[in-house]
Amino acid sequence: MSQPFEGRLLSEEVEAQLLAEIDLQLKRLLKAAKANVKYAACDLALEFDFGTPRDMKKAVRWYKRAAEAGDERAMVNLGFAYANGDGVRRNLVLALYWYRRAARRGNRTAIDNLAELRRLEGGVSRGSRKPPDGNRH
Repeated sequence: MSQPFEGRLLSEEVEAQLLAEIDLQLKRLLKAAKANVKYAACDLALEFDFGTPRDMKKAVRWYKRAAEAGDERAMVNLGFAYANGDGVRRNLVLALYWYRRAARRGNRTAIDNLAELRRLEGGVSRGSRKPPDGNRH
């Protein structure tokens, strides 16, 4: 069966080729991430985070690996996941930790998100249920 693509229909053959190419690219990215190729773990996490189907538990696992290796983008996205309880149990202490690590490196998104969490800091120490507004990388 053909699927619509920007107003056109893809033939089954073209659709199968595209899906095979996506699968191959994900396998390559996974191999690179496991080999600790710079930025590959965060790129893989982004695929799980924003791809179809979405799998935030896997995304968080790869964000954490990338963040621990020093990837600022991963630090921001991991902080966002903890701040909002997306794929992990909500934990504002860990959200602050990851935002601070990225902010120390000059990451503007982390600085903005950290300011938002600090604005809510009274809620942080008292266990506020309201997720902070924030941005992702």
